[in-house]
Amino acid sequence: MESESKGYSLLEVLMAITVMVIVAGTAIPLAQSSVDRTRTAAAAHYVAGRVAMARFEAVRRSAYVAIQFVQQPDGYRLRSYVDGNRNGVLLRDIARGIDLPISAVEQLENHFSGIEFGIHPNVTGIDPGPFKKIEEVMNVRGIGEKSFLKIKDRLTVAAAQK
Repeated sequence: MESESKGYSLLEVLMAITVMVIVAGTAIPLAQSSVDRTRTAAAAHYVAGRVAMARFEAVRRSAYVAIQFVQQPDGYRLRSYVDGNRNGVLLRDIARGIDLPISAVEQLENHFSGIEFGIHPNVTGIDPGPFKKIEEVMNVRGIGEKSFLKIKDRLTVAAAQK
């Protein structure tokens, strides 16, 4: 006499659960790394979009537009500025209120949780001045004597403003 099966045995259920746990255990790290890659790509696209927007504003205004990245203890902030005196966007002009902000301050980490922003240590500042002599340009990391000789004819030193 054959008995009819009315379900699964405890051993069969435990085996099925074990297989499911093993499959899930291998899939979760793959999914997590995929999420991290997607977040990182989205953050890079966001910053690239801000750069494109600054370029659009420069064309629209027929003026220099720059993005300032400022490192704070809780992460990086960015803000766009427009040149107010036709000499480029400079830190000293921002401090004096000559180059005006055209966007709100944004904290990048607020847009992308889990993503840490940074600036590569070999990136040099564009506005290290003011310089008293054009030769001081060689004090900027990344500009040596060879580079200086190529550009020195195009450099000028502005008189100190009081």
